Amino acid sequence: MYNMRKLLIFLCLYLSFFCISAYSAPQEVKYAGFAFVGNFDDIATRFKYTNALNAQKDENGRSVFDRDIQKFIQDNASAMQGINLKIGDESQTKIAMALAMTRENISVVNVDDVFKVVVNLSCNLTFLNFDGMKVVATYPIYLEYIDVRKEAPDEAYKLELIKRLFFADDFSIMKKLKDRIGSIGLKNDAVLNMKVLNVIVEDEAKANLQEYKNDFGVFESIVAQRFSDALSNKLNVSLLPYAKDYLGGRMSLVFSDARVQDFQIPNASYGIDFTLRKLTKELYKEGIGDDAFLYGAYTTVKFYDPDLGRTYWDQKIKFGAVKNVPKLQKTTDDFAIFDEMTGMVMGEVIKKIQDDKQFYKEVVTRCLNK
Repeated sequence: MYNMRKLLIFLCLYLSFFCISAYSAPQEVKYAGFAFVGNFDDIATRFKYTNALNAQKDENGRSVFDRDIQKFIQDNASAMQGINLKIGDESQTKIAMALAMTRENISVVNVDDVFKVVVNLSCNLTFLNFDGMKVVATYPIYLEYIDVRKEAPDEAYKLELIKRLFFADDFSIMKKLKDRIGSIGLKNDAVLNMKVLNVIVEDEAKANLQEYKNDFGVFESIVAQRFSDALSNKLNVSLLPYAKDYLGGRMSLVFSDARVQDFQIPNASYGIDFTLRKLTKELYKEGIGDDAFLYGAYTTVKFYDPDLGRTYWDQKIKFGAVKNVPKLQKTTDDFAIFDEMTGMVMGEVIKKIQDDKQFYKEVVTRCLNK
């Protein structure tokens, strides 16, 4: 009887250890490469400079850009949580990971006697399931860079700038990815997700965004990616790609080897509407050598169930800051300040979410990547 009891205890411990080991085994994921999001025919236009970099080949005929991204990911993959990333190895797994480029935007504005170059780059580190062709998870990465120079930027400068903004050690897409890679992992099936469904820019905000007057859709997409990046980075929640960039909930990826694959984006557990109501500038204090202006950004952010229509969080949030402008300065680069205010008000939104204990517990904790 005693020996039988010892045997049963041993079997229970063995089975428990086996189950725990199986449960904690890392998920095998295959690296699929670098890709562009969108139609193949639009790549050269939408991603002019990144596409040009991607077209540069090494002595083996491989994209140097794609090769360098793969090397970076290979060098840092061990930091990802619960993932055994397979690069260049034969693998039977249906789960793959790709770095997918979603937006490249470069604008040049002549202010007084200088040229201001504004660059917006957006990517998603995307997990895909080739069994069913579905998007499993995305980690958005948004980068904005502003350069001021005496000479008008030529094409060679822009190409080199984009390359630097991907690979520079101090400030780049790869640097942002490296800073976050330790929190990247595949969520379990019980974890819900969020998606920015709508970005609304009202007239009082549009009046101060003249750089986008010909296509406010570009600004809306940038805001969606920027806010998704902030939510993913600061709250570590599961995010799906911005809906308006894809038709019918399908995302088309064009890989470096010219393969084109369509993936289904799942329905969001929680939808997010981000409304930029107005951007303001008011004289705060007049001085002898400079004047102080109060800049402000006003938003409304709503989290809701897209299917049931239930609203979980709906708040108006604003952010303001005083900027000093020298009287001798001919013009003020208001757009750069308004752009800064838009980013700062997103930070205020996240602070409000973190402080709202009930909403955080009811919604945010259910979407945490864990």
